[in-house]
Amino acid sequence: MDTSSESTQNIGRRLEEELDRIQSGITVAANHLNKARNTVYNWCEKGNVPADQLSALAEIGVDVTYVLTGQRQAPADLTSEEATLVENYRAICPDQRASLATVGAAFAESAQLKGVANGKEEKG
Repeated sequence: MDTSSESTQNIGRRLEEELDRIQSGITVAANHLNKARNTVYNWCEKGNVPADQLSALAEIGVDVTYVLTGQRQAPADLTSEEATLVENYRAICPDQRASLATVGAAFAESAQLKGVANGKEEKG
């Protein structure tokens, strides 16, 4: 298989991963784009997604940079430490995500009760 066709198939595979990640799925994406479900399915299978449709998929949370390049794009305001936390979160299963969310919420609540904001004690 030549690299061009491999690259195109990888785009389709990553698009499908993204639709799963955002818990949208092919049907929701198709409805958002006003396209037939089969059209979006074919994009996932063949990787031939029109650029304007990728742009529209970004509106529902698809990481278009990842779909095209395989590299996740962290929001510009995240530190490298925060980006690592996000990557680790994305790498774990849904049950582990739920546990991590519970622990994170408990830590955040505790920090609020102690008057700590962004890791620093509030002065007042």
